[in-house]
Amino acid sequence: MSFVSRLASVVSLGAAALVVGCSSNDASSASKPGCVCSVTDNGTSQDVACGGEACVGGTTYACSATASVSKGGACTAPPQSDSGTGEGGTEGPLTCASYAWCGSGNVTQWNGMKLPTARGGVIPDGLYREAYRLAERGTGTQFGDYGSAYLFRKGSFRDLSALGSVGTFTTDATKLTLQKTSLCNNDTGAATTPTTNTFAAEYLVDETGQVLIFGTSSGSAGTQTIATVYRKVDALCKGLPTSVPAAPGDSYVCKATNCGCTEASPGPANASVCKFVHGG
Repeated sequence: MSFVSRLASVVSLGAAALVVGCSSNDASSASKPGCVCSVTDNGTSQDVACGGEACVGGTTYACSATASVSKGGACTAPPQSDSGTGEGGTEGPLTCASYAWCGSGNVTQWNGMKLPTARGGVIPDGLYREAYRLAERGTGTQFGDYGSAYLFRKGSFRDLSALGSVGTFTTDATKLTLQKTSLCNNDTGAATTPTTNTFAAEYLVDETGQVLIFGTSSGSAGTQTIATVYRKVDALCKGLPTSVPAAPGDSYVCKATNCGCTEASPGPANASVCKFVHGG
């Protein structure tokens, strides 16, 4: 397996500058988490995932599987804020369009762990990506489901799990309650089906700022408590780990053949990357 090397070169193209953020010595780069071409044109910056393309500063740019950039023709992009801030806009409650994301990373579950106590805490505004899970029973580790994420802001939330949603949240002692108002398409940021579903769980904001949400699971180890750990991040597709750590820690990595990640605030995310991630 080839290794991924990071480059810091800048190629000037008139008023534009292309910064290649990740490269590889073979064509497998598109399957490596974090493989992007960072493009800046006319004052607009955007990370384009390997194998995808995007409209940046009024020009189409494509990022190859080996992280090389090619410049296309003129284009018109939807209004786009800096998708690395985790803010999803700054005015009013969050909506489905506040954030769009599709990625193919999974998280690891560590079994037989002593779980921390749910003590509640203040959840600061920002973006939180699932990093790993802890289970109180069993042994060893297991490769978990696709990772999820939350955007919290001033009492509203955007759930970027497989079944995306938006709504309001409240905390009371050790309980976090999410009151959903609509389901969302995470790829496009479009609202789909109105809902009044409520989700409540014990939670903890630990000393490092991670948010742990506790739930129960039934399986071969019986009914047990599982803590899902969300790490506060600036972006969902940047700074991703390249391997699973030996001890519990950030384990959002891709082991499939359709590895990719794209995000946008506001949405939609890059359609071609999302199609690839979903196996299209």
